[in-house]
Amino acid sequence: MTPSSFDRLLDLVRPFLEKTSIRRAFPPGERLAIFLRFIASGDSFQSLEYLFLVSESSIFNIVFETSTVVWNVLQPLVFEKFSEDMWLQKAAEFEALWNVPHCVGAADGKHVRIRAPPHSGSKFYNYKSFFSTILMAVCDAKMKLLVVDVGSSGRRGDGNVYHQSEFRKLMKEEKLMLPGKCHVDGMEKKLPFFFVGDAAFPRSQEMVTPFKGEFLDPEKKVFNYRVSRARRVIENTFGMLEQRYEVFSRSMKISEAHCKSVVLSSTALHNYHLMDAESSIPSRLKTRPGPYEDHPKEGKYGRFKNENTVNESSIFQRLQNQKSEMQESDEEMEVDDMTEELIDYFIENDLPWQWASAGLTR
Repeated sequence: MTPSSFDRLLDLVRPFLEKTSIRRAFPPGERLAIFLRFIASGDSFQSLEYLFLVSESSIFNIVFETSTVVWNVLQPLVFEKFSEDMWLQKAAEFEALWNVPHCVGAADGKHVRIRAPPHSGSKFYNYKSFFSTILMAVCDAKMKLLVVDVGSSGRRGDGNVYHQSEFRKLMKEEKLMLPGKCHVDGMEKKLPFFFVGDAAFPRSQEMVTPFKGEFLDPEKKVFNYRVSRARRVIENTFGMLEQRYEVFSRSMKISEAHCKSVVLSSTALHNYHLMDAESSIPSRLKTRPGPYEDHPKEGKYGRFKNENTVNESSIFQRLQNQKSEMQESDEEMEVDDMTEELIDYFIENDLPWQWASAGLTR
């Protein structure tokens, strides 16, 4: 974080840090610096004690009081409010950058290493052979987080966590304010707006996932590639989080509640950095996604290398013009029909490299 970005963040949180009972002993700037050092380095409280010459118990209190303040202050500023126009903008971004129509977000879960809570047995022990809590998140095409949910035990799978998550609850209660169905060029039927996830998620009208299995038809392999290509933005997002905040690379030896507070505040800071291009030190720009290979020996670039804002705007305008169509009541599309429509779209609107990337020849 650059000094100017630190000062801007301090201005936002200062009023809330000054109201603590130990404000005379530790000024807001020092408290924020201690917290940022903890999440950026993942250092132990004992190590921070020697670095800042502050007692370990005070470090403990400062970190978690500050993490709560950072989340409470930044959350309404850096997480977008749900609205139809917001989702239409996300759909335009996914179509322009990742060539998937009507996709509004990518969802996945990340295991965050923790020390086993007292008397928890194997509840938090995951299939990767370490104790963890799960960060369930949804991001947009540009790796900005839209929804985060923390606290499920690592023993549970992504599908189970998804069913019990706040995200799923908002979806079932229709509080996400997703737009209605509308036509896509080249499709006969109206297509709903949806999220993409991996095969661990249950396939539904709102969640598109790849087909399971190895011996699939060529069309299904292409479908899997195109869906996975859009879905990996959430993997990139988790990679950025782990690269920028070393606390995600180490086991957090703290309570469940404190772990949740640290993770939530880190996700808010992730969005804060994305919204402020000058907040990252030039030498740390490696936390931004670089080129990825869509097929051998040819790099395809994402947001920071090849963003087409003109194309995004035209797609968004087209979706805006279809708003009246979205208001019409239609029968729900069966999941299999929706999948078939997407398969046909991916075949007819193919990418030059998709066949080779799916292990096929054409």
